[in-house]
Amino acid sequence: MVDNVCELELDITAVQTAAALCLVESVADTYHDVCLTAFNTVLEGTASTPESYLHTSAATLGLSWLANDLHLDHVSGSEIIPNIVESLEKWTGSRELTSRTLIAVSSLANGNPESTSILLEVGVVPAIVVALSKCGHEDVVALAGMNALNSLCKTPQGCGNVVHRGGVEVITRELEQSSSEIRMQVTLHLMNTICKSTDIDSSQKLLNSEDLMSFMVTGMETYPHSLIVQSASMSALLAMSSNDLEGSVDNSVLLSNTKGLIECITSVLDEETTDRADVVVDALRVIGSIVTSDVSLATQCKEKGVDNSVLNAMTRYPTHSMVLHEAAEALKSMTSSSDVNLLVELITPTIASVEQDDQRVATSSARLLRKLANLSYVDGIMNDVDVPSIAEVLLLCLSAGDSLTDVDVKGPYLGACVAAMAGLANCGTFEKMLKKC
Repeated sequence: MVDNVCELELDITAVQTAAALCLVESVADTYHDVCLTAFNTVLEGTASTPESYLHTSAATLGLSWLANDLHLDHVSGSEIIPNIVESLEKWTGSRELTSRTLIAVSSLANGNPESTSILLEVGVVPAIVVALSKCGHEDVVALAGMNALNSLCKTPQGCGNVVHRGGVEVITRELEQSSSEIRMQVTLHLMNTICKSTDIDSSQKLLNSEDLMSFMVTGMETYPHSLIVQSASMSALLAMSSNDLEGSVDNSVLLSNTKGLIECITSVLDEETTDRADVVVDALRVIGSIVTSDVSLATQCKEKGVDNSVLNAMTRYPTHSMVLHEAAEALKSMTSSSDVNLLVELITPTIASVEQDDQRVATSSARLLRKLANLSYVDGIMNDVDVPSIAEVLLLCLSAGDSLTDVDVKGPYLGACVAAMAGLANCGTFEKMLKKC
């Protein structure tokens, strides 16, 4: 059974929900034929009367709860599914009936190729598109409709049907309106499913549709700090830029050239939070896919300061192995030994001020030292630098830190010094120097 209590707008407790789940599964299993016959009899009715409305409302409520547990074969599916779609087309003026029917469609399609095939044959996608155009302003209908399209897209046949029969227009409209976080989330989930489909042509048609990406950026900018929007956005972008997707280089160019998109991704990396590691990992993977696909894209990203945002993310998650790994992979195409030398050049003049207990300079220097430490994760980046000279600078920094009197500044500064030294410790030359000290 699907978890659709919120969509059905039922005010019941967790215990009542659990009891209902057991009852629903028992009813669906024991009275399978009776349920199908009852639902079908009601849905076959053609009269648009108040009594018919009440009967259909009860039937669609039951279907929305039971559909996932009913065992439909080709014969039973061919009997009831056309009536479900017809009911969807008939009652588009009712948000309750429309949302419940859409939930039933979602349950029938979810992971069931047989039901999905029948749904597509009887025109469920155009029916959903029409329903969303008529009462998509209602959140409960929009969410149920987008989830139904998402379930249909889990087969290549369904994905192609959705993309070529109005689904792209629905997605574009939802992104343009960006009316709520949750609607944005389900829209992005649908995009993610389409981009992961083995129906490559449909995936590319979606990505190449006019204004789609710019509207996606608008939505991300509308909810810049929303965890659910950030998470869904990064997952969708990762599916778009995946190296497993045919034409991924072109997709990376598309993402890189979409105005404001790189800035939206780096805002996730720069956000001063430490509770969104999974989102940051996905953002780093998207950046990695872009910069590794083409040298010119890596150059563009570096010019936009993406490498600094990656380094900032590493500083916020210093012990998260996946963040550090994905960040190092992304940095590999954007950084070189010259970046190491530049940081050392910036750090060196600060030593004297730190010795004079300049708290402001020490704080700035600590950030530079952290970046140096983070760069050391990039494979081979220290191969062409003067390791002994850098080691001497770091030892001077460590010594200067002893002069700091504010413990809130001294602790992070000395910690950054040690982290930078640990980064160099992978180099045999520096290890020998430490043994002599």
